[in-house]
Amino acid sequence: MKNKLNLSSLLMVLSLLLPSMGIFAQRINAPELNGTSDDLACARDGRNTFSVEATYVSPAGFNAGNDFVLQLSDADGNFDSDVFNNVELDRLNDITTPSPSPATINFDNFSFPITVRGENYSLRIVSTDPVEIGRELQNIPIYYFSNEQPKVTAPSDSELHAAICNAQAVDLTVTPNDFPAYIWYKDGVIIPGETDAILTDVIATGEYRVEIDFGSCNPFYAFNTSNTIKVINFTTTDVFIDQNPQVSYCPSDNRILSCNIVDDAFTYQWFKDGEPVENSNTAILTLPQSNFGGMYRVEVTATEDCSVITNPVEVINLGSNLLTQPPPQMVVLPGETLTLEITTDAPAGRTIQWFKDNTALFGENGLSITATTTGIYRVEVTTNDACDSILIAETEVFIPTDFGAEIAFDSDIDCDLEEVGLITERIFGITGGGLEIPLIDSQIAQFSLEWFKDNTATGVTTSDFLVNGVDENGAYVLQLTFIPGGFEPDFSNTLQVALISDTVEVTRTPDTLPLGSTVLLTATQVTGYTYQWYQVVNDTDEIIDGATQNTLEVSTEGIYAVVITTDLCDGKRIEVEVNDAVSFSGLIPNVIVPGGDSPINDNWVLPAELANQQDVEIKIYNAQGKEDFSGTNYQNNWPEENSKSQGQESVYYYIITKNNSVLRKGSITVMR
Repeated sequence: MKNKLNLSSLLMVLSLLLPSMGIFAQRINAPELNGTSDDLACARDGRNTFSVEATYVSPAGFNAGNDFVLQLSDADGNFDSDVFNNVELDRLNDITTPSPSPATINFDNFSFPITVRGENYSLRIVSTDPVEIGRELQNIPIYYFSNEQPKVTAPSDSELHAAICNAQAVDLTVTPNDFPAYIWYKDGVIIPGETDAILTDVIATGEYRVEIDFGSCNPFYAFNTSNTIKVINFTTTDVFIDQNPQVSYCPSDNRILSCNIVDDAFTYQWFKDGEPVENSNTAILTLPQSNFGGMYRVEVTATEDCSVITNPVEVINLGSNLLTQPPPQMVVLPGETLTLEITTDAPAGRTIQWFKDNTALFGENGLSITATTTGIYRVEVTTNDACDSILIAETEVFIPTDFGAEIAFDSDIDCDLEEVGLITERIFGITGGGLEIPLIDSQIAQFSLEWFKDNTATGVTTSDFLVNGVDENGAYVLQLTFIPGGFEPDFSNTLQVALISDTVEVTRTPDTLPLGSTVLLTATQVTGYTYQWYQVVNDTDEIIDGATQNTLEVSTEGIYAVVITTDLCDGKRIEVEVNDAVSFSGLIPNVIVPGGDSPINDNWVLPAELANQQDVEIKIYNAQGKEDFSGTNYQNNWPEENSKSQGQESVYYYIITKNNSVLRKGSITVMR
């Protein structure tokens, strides 16, 4: 009896014989990284050139035009199932059958993408004709570092300090933030378990810094330590003025006050005797030469919700003051004699000397001097007091070539206001160099004023103006005319007044939402108004993109709101409700009695507006959610003719829609 060789046995024999017969497929071995140790790649700016070498065997031969492609996996070592949808590092073109075989192939001078960060990359080589996938070199640490020093910032965007207010923790963030792991330090000690780019819920004060964790490449990078950021409590204990609680200066001393927290990311506001000091957004305040005595504090603000006001420091002036002095810049009007005057509390024995353009004016030793020409006027007061200081005041005098005015609203504007006041903030002379120099009161008296609305004179000649109601909305300017003549009338800036009337409303057309139709919402249209519509969902205004006209067409019931805004105010909100007005000539039955005494109740009969309608779709489900009927042009014939279950179940559920809008939902009870 002959033994039969079954198919599985035949395949096994062939698998053993084929290699010795020389008819097996090509084999591409795993590549080896050259010029690196332990198969890792630590790339950086200026050092991102690598090479690999691999052997391959090709008994069957590669076809003409075959390419070898060096591919990189994802950070987890995985390749895409689409062979050529992987990262290509390099390509060698037109590689056919080697001689002899096996042969070596080299990829020289290729670079890794600058986004590589991880310990478990893989490399492989594939051929294109025929397609053969080579063996993988696995678990390769590959990192690219751009030499960018990591930077830690606080919520205030500060790189120096993070402020804790009212015991509320803060987060520290590092950039770059796309590395797999980081090493955080507090006061020079590693914080266990903290490896993310954000160190959250920091509540302990101290000094923090971070290093990028390059894993196996750590020994190869020197630039991986961040700045040190100091976490502080924003209290008067940690934030204070450096000087003693009481400090004394002579006018000639280096008169400064400094906050111990110096950080350009913070804002500063200094106060003297409770009043804000102008232009004092700096950690170091230089006191003026005169009148600097008083109680000083500084408010330091880290974020909108985090600020602290320091304890006060009393500053004592040991010397004398210039109690009043002329402005640093003035103009002299045609035909005017300008008086420059000072007052001082310097004691008897003081001396006064006036200068013009650095030349002493003979005999000008009083508290005032007259000026009719341009120049730099300076007065020096030798005080003859304990400090024996020289107090100096300087004023540069110009001749104007033109005049101007600036008008403003007299207060913050509320959208519900029925009137608004306009005021003249300043009137100024304009020099040939374009400087705007405020006029003093005696000079302003030489001008006549008149308000204009929409280029028409109003007849109002005072320095302020009251816009009384929406009927007076318009564009307002102030005209000023130099009474002695010689200059054309000048106009101020323009203020556009657009009060929002209490009579502004939103109407509905029609008043309720018709079946399958829409309602047009219309807000009162006024020139100068802008509109933004919202739908109110769970008591929250959700913006309707593109809805910026005074009208909005809606097809669903609900609550809508429009916010009307003008250049004058942030917005007036008006809410309107749209109710479903769907009503039918008959009721939608919720009970049917097939085979009952009355044939009227045998089928589920809908009102005429819903039955036999091409755009009305009916869906009926059983209690388990399985569809029992679905269709349009409903003929009032369920369950008699079209129920998949012959209406044998006791409860069904229906949904009626028109143009994809749900009109009704409900249940049907079948009684037999």
